[in-house]
Amino acid sequence: MCQNVGNTCYKPRTVEKPAIAEQYNACMAGVDCLDQMLGSYQFPHKCFKWYQTLYHRVREIALVNGYMVCRKASDTNKLDPVRFRQGVITGLLEDWEPPQIRHGRPSNTPTPQKMIGQHFPGKYEDKKYKPDCEVCSDRKSGKRRQTSYYCKQCNIPLCVVPCFEQYHTL
Repeated sequence: MCQNVGNTCYKPRTVEKPAIAEQYNACMAGVDCLDQMLGSYQFPHKCFKWYQTLYHRVREIALVNGYMVCRKASDTNKLDPVRFRQGVITGLLEDWEPPQIRHGRPSNTPTPQKMIGQHFPGKYEDKKYKPDCEVCSDRKSGKRRQTSYYCKQCNIPLCVVPCFEQYHTL
């Protein structure tokens, strides 16, 4: 049989395949499946450190191996890879609680009432009544600042900006 390419005729020839190539191809099926499954869920970020790349590769291989074992362990349980991964994530995060980050030494004094609960500004009904602001007014130094606003829960006269926030956070 002749295959024509242009004006030249090429005949196929038989080549003996080495035994090691036959053995390699016979055992290659598992590696091909692994590479195919790893290609579907590659870690999308580039890593500058070599060990991070290695970690993500090993983690992905472990997930694929776990999926294959889970699939072969039960004939009735036919999870797809995405649901298997979601199940692994759910199982790992089941008992996890975010850490309570506390900066500094714990305080021995109880938290003041002004720092607890919900505080909302209110305006005095009497337009003529304007007491001194608890934060920014200081009659001793001659700095007097009056306001018509107050905290509804604390019942303390405060300027809305910035004294209200300062009083309830500091």
